[in-house]
Amino acid sequence: MAFAGLVASETILLIPDRVSHSLLAGGLFAPVIFDLLRLGWGRDQGVMIISILLFLATIIVQHVRAHQALLAHQSARNALERSEARFRRIADSNVIGIGFGESSGRMLDGNDRRPADALVETATVRMRRLVRRSMVLQVLRLRALLDPAELVDASPAIGAVRRIKSPEEVDRLRAVAAAADEAMRGIMGERLSGRTEADVSRRIQHLLLEAGHETADFAIVGSGPNSASPHHSPGDRVIEAGDAVVLDIGGMRAGYCSDTTRTAFVGEPPADFAAMYEVLRLAQAAACDAVAPGVPARDVDRAARRIIEEAGYGDAFMHRTGHGIGVETHEEPYIVESNDEPLMAGHAFSIEPGIYITDQWGARIEDILVCTEAGGERLNTNSTELHIVD
Repeated sequence: MAFAGLVASETILLIPDRVSHSLLAGGLFAPVIFDLLRLGWGRDQGVMIISILLFLATIIVQHVRAHQALLAHQSARNALERSEARFRRIADSNVIGIGFGESSGRMLDGNDRRPADALVETATVRMRRLVRRSMVLQVLRLRALLDPAELVDASPAIGAVRRIKSPEEVDRLRAVAAAADEAMRGIMGERLSGRTEADVSRRIQHLLLEAGHETADFAIVGSGPNSASPHHSPGDRVIEAGDAVVLDIGGMRAGYCSDTTRTAFVGEPPADFAAMYEVLRLAQAAACDAVAPGVPARDVDRAARRIIEEAGYGDAFMHRTGHGIGVETHEEPYIVESNDEPLMAGHAFSIEPGIYITDQWGARIEDILVCTEAGGERLNTNSTELHIVD
């Protein structure tokens, strides 16, 4: 850190260079210093008073800069809210295409012919990315203000604490899982054929809120060949007879997240799909049964993967078996081959194997489990049988 010197009654005071530039160069202390010297204050008294003034001034400067950083952060958030409102107005007026000019980068292609709601969602996601960049800048500015204090990544420490759920946290996860199950039962009881994926997705979000969620964070609906895409974005494809439909839904209630997936089939499924789905159901059950304290997370992944591979679908299961869940939808521990961490009582995570046949169909089953001393407890209680819908 650079320092500037100030001579007062034969004593040299060292103060941070950035403070000297903003305060001393501006003459803030000059009248006080000369008045003290003129009145004949002793060296020690003068140094003490000047030191106190410098200390108070430093605090004021840091406070002003921190306040400016907070104002900039709030300004970014306000910009996001205004942009979302703008997108919504554009969607309501059925205008296709949104642009922000060359300096901001093109947000949406004017030739994009997706439904207006999809355009709003895309633009909002990209705007949020810009806001995240702004937040990073605020962190960098905060680090500069706190110099020489050091900002460090607290994720490992926080993650270790968040891995183990308390009984109260498990109760909240159980409650939000029950609410997600209610929403899933609701949509499975409705006619899906003749509706677009986007329409069904919006309906699921409404059902999530109706069931007690405070937010409906996602409602993946993949039908027909789209069901073979694990993270498909619902579009304008119309669901029809003979379609497999993967429904992956979730949100938040009382600060904790839900995440559950079920697969439906419109009409009577062909024998090859039914056989594939039965393999998936057995694999998901095997992974759930493998959960116990001390069992490496990778062994749970292997339990599901082994059954799928033995049935000849190994290449069609291309993602991890599960992820932790709590105050975020995805957190530690991850149920994946690369994680040899032993499970502990209080770990909460998803078990969600899937089989995806490109350009044909796919299926996935997902439940949230909590590891207990007695084994794995399913928080989602809906049947894992294939749902036959109209």
